[in-house]
Amino acid sequence: MTASTDPLIMELADKINIDQVLVMPENAESQALSLELEQVLPKMAQELNLEVEDIAFIALDFTPEHLPELRDLAQDLQLSTTRELVVIRAPGGAGSVSTVLSRAQIEAGEAAMMASPDYVAGLKFYSEAAAAHDNPVGDWGIASGIGTFGVLMVFALATWRSFR
Repeated sequence: MTASTDPLIMELADKINIDQVLVMPENAESQALSLELEQVLPKMAQELNLEVEDIAFIALDFTPEHLPELRDLAQDLQLSTTRELVVIRAPGGAGSVSTVLSRAQIEAGEAAMMASPDYVAGLKFYSEAAAAHDNPVGDWGIASGIGTFGVLMVFALATWRSFR
C-alpha cells in the first residue's frame, strides 16, 4: 500500500507530521484540548512500548456515515506519515491502525476509549486497555504451555524407562 494522494488526507498528514494531536475544528477551544491530549502521549508511549513520536491522535468534529471509514482514514494517515499508531476519535465512533499493536489490542483500546465521552480520559483508557491485551493468551496460556510440557516430559521419561 502507498500513501494517499487525496488532498484531505495529504493535508491531515502534513498536520500530524508537525503536531501529533489534531483536534477539529481548529480554534482556540480545540487548542486547549490538544494540549491536554498531548500530555497523555508520554504515558501512552510507555504503556505501549512506543516512542512518543510514533503516536498520532486526531479528534474529528463529524462522524462518517459508515464507521469503517474512520479506520480507512487512520490507515491512509498512517501510510502517509512516520507514525506507528494513528488513533481517530469522532463523536460517534473510533478508528485506529498500528504497525506494532495487534488487532485485539486496537479493538480493546477503541472500545475503552468510546466508553468515555471525555476525550482525554478516553485516550488514557485506550492506552490502558491496549496495554492490558499485550499478551493475548495471558497467564493461563503460559501455565497451560508449561503444564503440557511437563506432561510430555513425564510421558517421555516413562517411555524411555520402559525400553531400558
